[in-house]
Amino acid sequence: MNMERPDPDIRKRPDLTIRNAREDDAAVIARCVMAALGKEDTESPSEFLVDICRERGTLYSWENTIVCDADGVAAAVMVSYDGNLYTQMREKTFNMVKSAGGPDLFANPLETGPGEYYLDSLAALPQYRGLGLGKILMENAIDRAQNAGYDNITLVADPLHPRLISYYESIGFRTFGAPEVFFGTEFIRMRLHG
Repeated sequence: MNMERPDPDIRKRPDLTIRNAREDDAAVIARCVMAALGKEDTESPSEFLVDICRERGTLYSWENTIVCDADGVAAAVMVSYDGNLYTQMREKTFNMVKSAGGPDLFANPLETGPGEYYLDSLAALPQYRGLGLGKILMENAIDRAQNAGYDNITLVADPLHPRLISYYESIGFRTFGAPEVFFGTEFIRMRLHG
């Protein structure tokens, strides 16, 4: 009797669900924001960053976040928002950082502004990387922005990640403006015209 066994090296693709974030997703949002910023992944991000993600009206608020669940577990997030709201959310977020003894971040240039839909942070938790969750969330955010009538969808990208820039270019993003330094790292601005 010949019983065929499944190949143990084949990764089973999890059951995926895209949903709006909830307040109780703040810790996973914080972890993914740190990963998107190139910071060390940790099991427990600082409680302060979790508070920023839990707070309404901040740059990294759960209100601005879409989650990809893998088999019912929050595995990846996309933080994105209307550029018209950026200045107000930036002020609240940066003031929270400053009042907690953090650095004064107001010297950073503006990342977005009116007339743009901004893709701020995208990351998957380490154990869920390589499954295409980022691409799914990116496509979802672009669809949401276009369906809401935005003509300009923008992001900033680190030139030290050419594969990521090539991916953005492959879906239609183009570099615009001069590179700028955000949080001590030089980034290029990219735009997708609707």
